[in-house]
Parts: sequence; C-alpha cells; structure tokens
Amino acid sequence: MLFATQTFSHFSYESLTRSFTQLPNLAALTSHAVSGVALKNPGNISLVADGSVLVSDSSREGKTVQVWLNGEQAARELPEFANRASMALPIPDDPSGLVVLVSGLGRIERTGSTAWRKTGFSKPYAAVISGDALFFTESGAARVVQLNLRTGDLMGEFKTDALKVPKGIAFSPAREIVVADEESKKIFVFNLKNRKLLHTLGEDALKEPQAVCVDDHGRIFVADHHHTSKSIVVLDGPDETRIPVDAKPVGMILTPDGKIVVSLELSKKASEDGAPTLIVVS
Repeated sequence: MLFATQTFSHFSYESLTRSFTQLPNLAALTSHAVSGVALKNPGNISLVADGSVLVSDSSREGKTVQVWLNGEQAARELPEFANRASMALPIPDDPSGLVVLVSGLGRIERTGSTAWRKTGFSKPYAAVISGDALFFTESGAARVVQLNLRTGDLMGEFKTDALKVPKGIAFSPAREIVVADEESKKIFVFNLKNRKLLHTLGEDALKEPQAVCVDDHGRIFVADHHHTSKSIVVLDGPDETRIPVDAKPVGMILTPDGKIVVSLELSKKASEDGAPTLIVVS
C-alpha cells in the first residue's frame, strides 16, 4: 500500500461544525506566519484531526506537506503521488487514505484501503467528502462533479449556465454545496440532493474568489485573490467584512478552535525577501 506508513485521522464535517467556536471580533484578528513552509504555487488546504493541515503546491516541483500549526513537529512531505496537487484530502473511515487532485494533469486519485485513479478531467481543483460521495470543482468544465468515493464512478454533476470557473467548494450547515466561481465573481449555493442552484451571493463584494469555507453559524469565508483586494471576505447575510492579508490568498481552511489558515501566492520580490506562504489568522 502506497500510504501504509502514514495515517491521517480527521474531523468529519459534523464533528467539525459542532466544535467550531465563534470567532472573535473580525476586525481585531491578526495573522502570524507558519515557519518551515515554502510554496511556489500554493494550492488548497485540508484539515487533519491532530491539528495539522495538508497544504498542496501545484507547481512542477510542488510537494504536498503536512504542517503542525502548533510547531510541535516539523512539516513533512507526502509521498510522490501527491506532488503537483491542487488539493490532498483525508478520507473518512480510512486513516491511510487520501483523495489527491492534480489539476494540471486532469487526474483524481484515491489511495488507502481502496484505491482508484480517474483521468480526463479538465482542471479538477478542490473537493469535499460526504459519506460515500466525493464532490469536486472541475474548473475547466464549469461544473461540480459528484463521484462515488469507493469506486470513483460518476454519480452526477452540479451545473448552471452562470457557473464559469468554479474553484473553492464547501458544505454549509444546512448541507448545501457552496462554490466560489472565479470568473463570475460570485458564490453559488446548490441543493445537495437534487443538485439544483438555490441562489448566488457576493456579486458586489468579490473580485477573484478562490477558496471558500462556511462556519457553523452559516458565515461564508472567501479567499479573494485579486491583487487589488488581497483579503478574506466574510459574508454574513447582508453584512460584509474584509480581513486583509499581505499577499494573494489561495487556499483556506477553518480550524475547530477558531483559526483561519491561509496559503498565499507571493510576488517575485516578496518571495525573494522570504515572505511567508502560509499564515494563521486568529
């Protein structure tokens, strides 16, 4: 087994939302750098139950790394099959398993107790898991795809003419699928069961949405990647709050103790100056 020596227990969506605490005053949040992580083309971030995160790098030499935010262990690289990934996602009930999306190669791979590989997709980007279903954004095909997690077989798709370049994906507490669309600059909310579009939001607030997360209060956190924005946008009903960051945010995850972990795309100068590519906002 490729991953037999490395296991990943994790939070289910249900346990994560039960334990996620109310964030402090959003205007008072500050950020600090996570040392030991250098990303050339930062991808998505996923959560591991021991408090660590998996951070992907989709560059040609990019490695997916496991990072302990409390610094108790040094970051470690995942095996070669997770190279050049846009996301690596732990699998429920399979401590040795991962779903790995390699956007540039159009490939999705499952490892662990059950293994499969599917190819021929157009820029698969980010994914979430619910039960035996895997949902992922296919940015080059303007849709969200649902696969059987155990077999890799196609189960259906979420699609609408207004969806152009879907990037980030998340579940809401109401068990909806929430998708950030880079080109239309909107958040799309789909019914999980019938795959129908329910509504959109964020039309006037977002410039280049990438990752998206939803907390247990229904607030939507969006990484706005545009060079004139560079912020985490929090949509809470009619209210909008911006949390500025120092570079273009790409990946993002909310932790159960109320932190926001963000991967950053740096300018050439910032990279040469040693600016951080992974930060924690709390």
